[in-house]
Amino acid sequence: MTASGAKFGNDTNIIAHKHLPFGTKVKFTNSKNGKEHVGIVKDRGPYIKGREFDLSKGMARKLDFVEDGVVRLNYTILYKPQ
Repeated sequence: MTASGAKFGNDTNIIAHKHLPFGTKVKFTNSKNGKEHVGIVKDRGPYIKGREFDLSKGMARKLDFVEDGVVRLNYTILYKPQ
């Protein structure tokens, strides 16, 4: 279970952020290959210094960086609930 109560799965589009409200939609772009995908904040974290987001393995697959592990991604907040 995530901090928001949503069920976590490796094939989901769940992302974690320390402060953004649950339900915030964020578009990520992998600058190495141009792949884009939208995720939804449903969890808290990451708790490792210097990291802003944690993405599910499903998001990493869609952005094609599973083998790379930690990468820099561009992002745009598409929707932020009040």
